[in-house]
Amino acid sequence: MIGVMLQNGCPPDKITYYTVMGFLCKEKRVAEVRGLLGRMMNDAGLFPDQVTYNMLIHVFAKHGHADEALEFLRELEGKRFRVDEVGYSAVVHSFCLNGRMAEAKEIVGEMISKECHPDVVTYSAVVDGFCRIEEIDQARKMMKHMYKNGCKPNIVTHTALLNGLCKAGKTSEALELLNNSGEEWWTPSDITYSVVMHGFRREGKLKESCDVVAQMLQKGFFPTTVEINLLIHALCKEGKPAEAKDFMEQCQSKGCTINVINFTTVITAGGFGISAVFVG
Repeated sequence: MIGVMLQNGCPPDKITYYTVMGFLCKEKRVAEVRGLLGRMMNDAGLFPDQVTYNMLIHVFAKHGHADEALEFLRELEGKRFRVDEVGYSAVVHSFCLNGRMAEAKEIVGEMISKECHPDVVTYSAVVDGFCRIEEIDQARKMMKHMYKNGCKPNIVTHTALLNGLCKAGKTSEALELLNNSGEEWWTPSDITYSVVMHGFRREGKLKESCDVVAQMLQKGFFPTTVEINLLIHALCKEGKPAEAKDFMEQCQSKGCTINVINFTTVITAGGFGISAVFVG
C-alpha cells in the first residue's frame, strides 16, 4: 500500500505509516516495522520524533512485544527525548503480561531513580503480575513499596492480591483482607467479592463460598446467574440439594435473577422433593 501511494505521487504522511506499523505489530510482523521505519525516513523524508517513538512503544507493548518496546524506549532516551510515565508503564505492563517480573521490577526501579514516579496503574500491573505467577510475597512487597513511595493501592491493586491468594489456595487469608478493607481505606466491589467466592468454591469450601455471597448481598452486590448456578451445582454434586435450594431462595429473596437452569439443577438433585417433578 505504501509503495502504491508513492508510485502514484501520493506520498503517505506519518499517520499512514503509524497505521501500517500498528497493523504489522498486531500481526506479529515485528521485523517489518523496522523496515517500514527506514522507508519512512529514506523514501518520504519523515524522521521519527517523540510522538513516533511513543506510538511504537505503546503498540509493541500492547501486542506483547516487550523487548521491542523497551528497545524503542532506549532509542527514545538516546535521542534525548523525554520518556514519560506512560511510556515506562506500557513497557512494565507488557513484561508483566509475559510473566517476566524481574524485568518489570527493574523498570519500576529505574523509573523511581529517574524521578519518573510510577502511578497506581503501573504498581497494580506489577502486583497482578507477581500474583499470576504465584509469587504472593513479592506482590505484598510491591504494595509496601507503593506506600513507601506515596502511592496508595486502589481497588484494582487489592483485588489483584486477593485473586493471587485465592489461586494459591489461600482464600481464607483473602477473606481476612477483604473483611479488613475498612481499616485499609478501600472499598471492595462486586468483582472483589466474586474473586473470594470463587476461591472458596474451587477449594471445595461451599459453606464459606455461600457466606461470601451473603456478604455480597448485604453490601448491595448481586452475583450473576452463572455464579449462582456454579454454587448450586457444586452443592448438589456434594449431595446437598436442600442447601442448594435454600441458597437459591436466599438469592432470589434478595433480588438476584434466578433462571430456569438454577431451578432445573435443584429439581434434578431432589431439592424440592419428588412432588416438585409432577407440579404442572
